[in-house]
Amino acid sequence: MTVNSYAVCFGEITGVKANDICQFRVKLNGKEWSDPLMLVRVHARIVHAKELKYKYLKVKTYTDTKERRLGKVLAAKAGAFWENASDTPSTEPFKSAEILLAWNIAANEPKGCIPDEQYGQLIVALLAQTKSQEKTN
Repeated sequence: MTVNSYAVCFGEITGVKANDICQFRVKLNGKEWSDPLMLVRVHARIVHAKELKYKYLKVKTYTDTKERRLGKVLAAKAGAFWENASDTPSTEPFKSAEILLAWNIAANEPKGCIPDEQYGQLIVALLAQTKSQEKTN
């Protein structure tokens, strides 16, 4: 992952840090919702230690505050997520299993959202993972 790239991670794996305002869920199909997820932005790479320095982005508005759900229309809208400038970036070991999807964002692209293309890829990845878990059970 490169500096200023974005990534969607599993919320319970990356550590909620008693700050669940960073968690969200996406709708997979019908009434099924994903496990808690988090959106992060990479601030630095510490290559020799295989660590990333990144910030958790906060969710601006939920479609359902009880379940911390974030629907497609909201997630793909610029400003759905925001980064607190005063937050100190977390430095954590890079674990590829935590990262569901990562992408770079161009300077002219809208910030604070999951682009439609990446949102679609995220759903596919989560559904594929769900199906593989069903086969192992």
